[in-house]
Amino acid sequence: MTVNYHGSREFGRDLIFAEFDRFGHIRYHALQAKYVPSISVNDSTGLIDDCILAFTNPFQHPQTGAREFVSTFYAVNGGSFAEGAVTTFFNAIVPRYGSNARLIEGKDLVSLDRWASINAGRSIGAVLTGMLLEIRSNAQVAHEVYLGMKSYVDQKTPMPAARLRNIAAANYLQQPLLPLVIPTELVECYWRTAQMFNYICDSLDIVVYSGDWKKERVSGLETVAPQVLSFGAELTKYVNNAAVVLTPLIPL
Repeated sequence: MTVNYHGSREFGRDLIFAEFDRFGHIRYHALQAKYVPSISVNDSTGLIDDCILAFTNPFQHPQTGAREFVSTFYAVNGGSFAEGAVTTFFNAIVPRYGSNARLIEGKDLVSLDRWASINAGRSIGAVLTGMLLEIRSNAQVAHEVYLGMKSYVDQKTPMPAARLRNIAAANYLQQPLLPLVIPTELVECYWRTAQMFNYICDSLDIVVYSGDWKKERVSGLETVAPQVLSFGAELTKYVNNAAVVLTPLIPL
């Protein structure tokens, strides 16, 4: 999402972005972007003012409407920072804000770009997207598979080959990235019911005992399928809420 903070409402922030920390709490960061060959000692006073303004003034989240403060300030220059500028900046900022301010220059950006490329596959956004796609897919497939299995038991059609997807939920349970934001217990319930649905489907092709056991198993599918949809719908709300606060806030 793009938000225009340029002008009087900028308060030292060209960009605002968000992330979840290791405890699942949301943290907002401000970034002031420059592109000059070198930032001198005199120029550093402007960055000091930007940093103080960024920390002091709240911003309104464009999607939730909540009043938020940034917890970190980054001053980024495509060129470099003079040694005196670095010393002046941190001497003015550290006593007030500790280590919550950073200076990043051109050579650092090259290293960060390489690091980001290597770790792109581990991004939280990709995990959330995968979870949503799996839930949506299963919501579409579950009823179709149930009807197909029912027809198969009545000896009208071959056994359906389709099953519910359960990879994204299983992967998340192996490494819960946001346990305080997306309840692990809910993901566990969703994974368990989807697994049960698939197990019942597979068992219909195995002779367990005589009688109408296949029809009894299909009635089990009729019970489990709504549970999959219910857990999926509830889980979708949590994942969407997480995606909302993670949406990049990019003022121009």
